[in-house]
Amino acid sequence: GGEKRKDVSSASGVDLATLEEEKTVRNKPALTGTGATANGPSSGSTLQLPNPLKTLTAQASKEKKKKVKEPPKMESRKRKLTALEEIRLMEEQRKEKRNRRDNWLAEGIVVKVVAQKLGDRHYKKKGVVREVISLYTGIVQLLDSKDKLKIDQAHLETVIPAIGRPVLVVNGAYRGLRAILESLDSKNFCVSVRIDQGTTRGRLVEGVPYEDISKLYVPEEQS
Repeated sequence: GGEKRKDVSSASGVDLATLEEEKTVRNKPALTGTGATANGPSSGSTLQLPNPLKTLTAQASKEKKKKVKEPPKMESRKRKLTALEEIRLMEEQRKEKRNRRDNWLAEGIVVKVVAQKLGDRHYKKKGVVREVISLYTGIVQLLDSKDKLKIDQAHLETVIPAIGRPVLVVNGAYRGLRAILESLDSKNFCVSVRIDQGTTRGRLVEGVPYEDISKLYVPEEQS
């Protein structure tokens, strides 16, 4: 959500120098009776001065109308999707609906223990899912202590690796596929990955939520 906005004086079109001039004019006494007009002396006449405030208001109104007209022009310049892109979008939406589930545990992924009730020995420790024994429960072996825990996924969270490292998509349209982490968007809590297997291999998928991928366990990496 974000698209994920002016200086008051410039927005109103008011020029401070002009206002000072107006103030000076207003403080001068009106020329009436036998006073002089713009064309010279004349009896019973009044010198009519232009009203700068009206002029400023009209200018500000014109400027405001110009600014209001800009956004629609920008909107009309948005590029339309090609037929191929529309087909791909529909395909991903169908896959998303079919593969989006409550359970996400999968063998071979690295997870982090987030349940404080398990004690300091296990809290915030990383482990690899060795076995999935039910929809929401698995056997996790901690990487440092080698302890094995039977634990519900509610007490675990996915782990995001370094850029360029392998991950498994654990939920959503590309669920169950290996991928490579391409980039990280920490402001929007999502990543971009490139699918590394199957018929969609090589496809770049953007805007994938953190919780939809997890680091794949590589034996030589112990963190």
